[in-house]
Amino acid sequence: PFGVHAVYRLRVEAGFVLNGVDYDGGVTNPVDIGLDRFIKLDSGDFVGRDALAATIAEGRHVYRTLHFAGEMPDSVAPVLLDGVTIGTWRTGSDSPLFGNIGGAILEREHAADGLVVEVEGCPATVLPWGLYDPDKTRPRA
Repeated sequence: PFGVHAVYRLRVEAGFVLNGVDYDGGVTNPVDIGLDRFIKLDSGDFVGRDALAATIAEGRHVYRTLHFAGEMPDSVAPVLLDGVTIGTWRTGSDSPLFGNIGGAILEREHAADGLVVEVEGCPATVLPWGLYDPDKTRPRA
C-alpha cells in the first residue's frame, strides 16, 4: 500500500482517531473515544466545563479495537453481543501485523479484552485500541 491507504492503515494500528471516521465532531462525546486524557478541567473556567466534567465522571463508552478472523464490515454498523446492540463499528483496515482490525465505540461494561462480538454477521474479538505501541513509548522516526 501507498499514499492514503498506507497512512490509514498505520493510523488504525497505532490507535489514532480521525474526525468524521472514528467519531462525529459535535455529536460524539470526547470521553467515548479516549480523548478524556487531553481534557484539563483544572485549567480554568470555560463554557461547558460542568457538562464535560459530568460526562467524564459518567464514562459510559470506550473506543476499542475489534479483530476479525475473517471478513470485516465495510461501513458503520451496530456491534452485537448475543443479539443485543452494545456499540457501533466505526472503521477498519487490513493490517500486515494484526490482520483485519478496526475501531468501535462500545459500552464500557462490554469492552473486556477477549470478548467475542458480532458485526454484520462477522465475529470479532475485542482488544485495546491502538495495538501497535499502545503506550506510545517506541522511538519516533
